[in-house]
Amino acid sequence: MFVLSNRLVLSKGLNITSGLICLIFSLGFSLVVLVSTPNVNAAQLPTKERAIINHLIVLGHTKYQDAVKSAQRLNQAIHQFLANPTASTHNQAKLAYRSSRVAYQQTEAFRFAHPEVDNLEGRVNAWPLDEGFVDYVTPQYKGGHTFATANLIAADSLKIGAKTLNLKHFDVRTLRELHEFAGHESNVATGYHAIEFLLWGQDLSGPRYGAGMRSHTDYLLQSCTGGHCERRRNYLLAVTKLLVADLTEMQALFTPSGAITQRLAKTDDKAVLKSMIEGLASLSYGELAGERMQLGLLLGDPEEEHDCFSDLTHLSHYYNVVGMHNVYFGSFTDLADNTIKGPSLAEYVQATYPQEAQLLDQAFAASLSHAKLIYNMAEHTGAASPMSYDMMLAPDNLAGRQLIQNLIAALKDTTTHLVAVGAKLGFTLNPEGSDSLDNPDQVIKDVAE
Repeated sequence: MFVLSNRLVLSKGLNITSGLICLIFSLGFSLVVLVSTPNVNAAQLPTKERAIINHLIVLGHTKYQDAVKSAQRLNQAIHQFLANPTASTHNQAKLAYRSSRVAYQQTEAFRFAHPEVDNLEGRVNAWPLDEGFVDYVTPQYKGGHTFATANLIAADSLKIGAKTLNLKHFDVRTLRELHEFAGHESNVATGYHAIEFLLWGQDLSGPRYGAGMRSHTDYLLQSCTGGHCERRRNYLLAVTKLLVADLTEMQALFTPSGAITQRLAKTDDKAVLKSMIEGLASLSYGELAGERMQLGLLLGDPEEEHDCFSDLTHLSHYYNVVGMHNVYFGSFTDLADNTIKGPSLAEYVQATYPQEAQLLDQAFAASLSHAKLIYNMAEHTGAASPMSYDMMLAPDNLAGRQLIQNLIAALKDTTTHLVAVGAKLGFTLNPEGSDSLDNPDQVIKDVAE
């Protein structure tokens, strides 16, 4: 049982006010009971800081619950696709992948404040991926290391030093051993981007419009294209099953007995608030603005994008920003269209430093707005012609690159105001940086060498 706060909004705007609200989780998967006890001594209520922390745990649990549910639906869609591989069932699996990305990307706002999440993130969302490590690629594909063209789906075994790894069967244990094989981070064998590549294949369109063109016939048991269709099917089944398991493990961190819930219960309130703000600043600056966006601009490489096979990078970036917005403002709308709202950092800062709060609110709004412009352009919403994120990265696409630069600037501004708010609250923040932002000349030199 969680003691939360004196206010919670649930289910399409329903506002429930009481002296105390308790949420009981059903097997860590759903919020099932609301118990209100209106006559509670005020001394028993949590402090403002603790109420924010308790609500953060509810947000974390609910967000990862959505991620698990959407991954389960992806798993179901892939089973249906493999039971009857057609262009239609293949497309349904792709749509389920897209939905799962919407849910997961919003959870990344928890990553940098909670090492328990970050320790699992590499299994789930590691990138970039050397696609030749997993499956067939064009002859022109080179990769950056010895195993970049290992083609696991075609290989019976993989040898490193004196050790030989048997690849006769793709199961959870084998994929765990293969992930980041031989210490190369680009040997991505598990997670979303491995599934993405198996569904879409290589994106060979360059700066032109178009994602990966893998055919459903790569999964036919008869008339197989690409070779090794049965092994490819087994790999896809195993990696999707593993994704559900990993996300379930992440969700469990926010249950009453979960590691994050238990750690936060023992941590000083102010220290938790500091980590929340610092975590948001790290995602905003070092990860999203830097590694996922500025690096692509520096290199001018259309494949230097987070979802390079499906061309869904615009979706990933947008929902990263939405996730940051959710955590700061304490509000989240789940897959069932239920809205959960509770005590937030935004309210806390507004009550103590209203001027700084207004500036930060404006910065968050600007980031969301610029992310939405990129999203709309890629989705062909109100645009004369669609422009996917990889097209925006092209060196000669000045309009597209400006869209990306505008979002980077807004994210940097958001980080600046997060740090300023932290300072007002007495915190010295050290958000994660990025060489792409902090030392771009060295990045370009390293790539050239």
